[in-house]
Amino acid sequence: MLFNIADSFSLALSNLTENFPTRFSDNDQNLNLVLDLVFTQPSSMEFNYHHIHPDWRLISNHALITVDIHINDENIPTKWRSLVKGSDKEKKFIKDLT
Repeated sequence: MLFNIADSFSLALSNLTENFPTRFSDNDQNLNLVLDLVFTQPSSMEFNYHHIHPDWRLISNHALITVDIHINDENIPTKWRSLVKGSDKEKKFIKDLT
């Protein structure tokens, strides 16, 4: 059922880069296991992996989970528009604003 819901939002289960526990118990009787599922939108293979950081947990009993999102440099063309100072178009624009 959970996977059907995720699929309806075009999400997929993320792949682990390394397998570490995500919960750490102070009680030896409890297992250090928690079901942690990370769903991502797998638009690329780079985005479809998550990392568990047991060394970042500090005083928490849960390890942090991160996903790397790579942002590519992209040139987006823009068009600048300006009004010539003192022109009739500038005067009309200022009049319309006020």
